[in-house]
Amino acid sequence: MESLICRLSDLLCLHYRRLGSNVSQVRLGTSRRQHTRSSTARFCCTITHMQLRGAMLYVRDLERMTRFYSDMLGIEATIQSWTSTLAIFDTGDVRFALHAIPAGILENIEIACPPVPREHEPVKLIFEVKDVEDERERLEPLGARTLRRPWQQSGEACDVVDPEGNIFQLCSSTADVLR
Repeated sequence: MESLICRLSDLLCLHYRRLGSNVSQVRLGTSRRQHTRSSTARFCCTITHMQLRGAMLYVRDLERMTRFYSDMLGIEATIQSWTSTLAIFDTGDVRFALHAIPAGILENIEIACPPVPREHEPVKLIFEVKDVEDERERLEPLGARTLRRPWQQSGEACDVVDPEGNIFQLCSSTADVLR
């Protein structure tokens, strides 16, 4: 049954693209709601018009932060023609990039040592890991600092401050993050 659903999903996506839609993914599955007069689950179709393709973080010291995130992610940055201003990491479905802050803006930015966590930034990246506590311990020697939040369960999630004060989160696959 699952392979039939996958085939139908592919056919629907192809059909919508032929009609001129910018559909990138069609998901078919069973809905959680069931018919009131029947015990069989009803099929639903979700058409996704947009997907997150990447995330970019502006940094003061591109070389230092590239080393940090390379060590953190366990992969090297993809080589680009603009390596003096950009580092891209292929992390699977979503690419992660670091971009050097332009010189005119850079002169007004100061990073304390140790860095002050940027608690009021409008974006926080979330990285899923197999074991939150193991990753937390692995990242501290690389220059990361852990923030224990009262609402985060130990082993499920924790916030981390990178060497420039950017806050990101580590979470387990079972954590109830953004669900």
